[in-house]
Amino acid sequence: MVNPVPVPGKPPTVTAVIAFLKAAGFQHSRYTESMSRGAGSGAFVRRSGFGRVAVFWNEGDGQFFHRMAQLGITDARGMPRDPQAAVRAQDYAEALASRYTVEVSGTWVFVSAREELPARPPRIPKAMIVRKALVAARVIEDVGQSSKVSVVDQPDHTRVAVGDDVTLPAVVASLTAEGWIFEQFKTVEHFGIKITGSAPDRRARLRKLRAVQAANECPSEPVPAPTKAETSEDSTVIYNGLQDGHVEVGSGGAPIYPPATARTLVEQSSEDQAAPAEEAPAVPDVPLDQEQPLERLYSGGTLYAPGVRVTYRARDGFWLHGVVQDVFATAHERKPAVRIMVDTRQVAPPRRPQRFMSDRPGKRRSDTSTGVLTVALDDKNLSLERTEQ
Repeated sequence: MVNPVPVPGKPPTVTAVIAFLKAAGFQHSRYTESMSRGAGSGAFVRRSGFGRVAVFWNEGDGQFFHRMAQLGITDARGMPRDPQAAVRAQDYAEALASRYTVEVSGTWVFVSAREELPARPPRIPKAMIVRKALVAARVIEDVGQSSKVSVVDQPDHTRVAVGDDVTLPAVVASLTAEGWIFEQFKTVEHFGIKITGSAPDRRARLRKLRAVQAANECPSEPVPAPTKAETSEDSTVIYNGLQDGHVEVGSGGAPIYPPATARTLVEQSSEDQAAPAEEAPAVPDVPLDQEQPLERLYSGGTLYAPGVRVTYRARDGFWLHGVVQDVFATAHERKPAVRIMVDTRQVAPPRRPQRFMSDRPGKRRSDTSTGVLTVALDDKNLSLERTEQ
């Protein structure tokens, strides 16, 4: 959202408000109308009349019972209202005020269209430029939204949300080195930064910053070859796109590795020249036409290893539960996969149940007719074992 001149504001929608709050670093509530499913803490958004949206803090079941245990209350009816609800409503209103007309009523925030959005002042970077700068500074690893840092465009500034105080100094240092003018603030859920302009000497700062980054990536002094002890502990051999012993796999199924620097590449090159051929084989131990066994695999932060119980949603509408026998990379393509020994099945609930319809799964029944099941790690129907009864 970048407007050089004032323009009329658009009426809010539930989807647009949810997307903005998530991009601004706020947790979205997992609240549903099902009475059998737990509610998650976060901002809950719903319609409140024509052209109006209501936002409020929804306290999840887990947080509610934890607070009840801390207060020593045994009856849920005697629980006081969450004292943080009003504070979070103020945080939502502050973030939404640049885009919409907001009205705070206790713990509720009512959002409607603005007659005119503020003009965007000059020399304010777009959110994509800020993300690229944070990637170049190695604060985040991807240009997209990060789990620690999120950046979003506002009509009159660029908003940065930092999830923890460990990453905050690196973000502040990176923005300062880029020559941007910003102010810091704090919400209940994250640390916030508003970029409101650029310093007059930003071009000179950028030239100095780019020179330092180029020097770090391509050092002029020769890098000494690592010793045998260093190579045995720090080096990682990569065969056919898979690391030896530990593989992290993203949502698309591709392995994820830490970003390699120029020094790392030089050390690997020196190691290849210094080490004998028998210590650093140039070909994998397992031929490409055979499966390559692995110790464990990661997908979306979830560990899959032998002995872990998982659930696979079959196309016939059943949940198949079982134990992971082994994890491996497939032959030829080297795609990560798991082999599951199925021992239990139950009727799976519909993905999108109709309103007021039951979304509880069927009764668990022992079943070994399916036997061994091979599933790709990036299959969206694969997850850790579901325990709903």
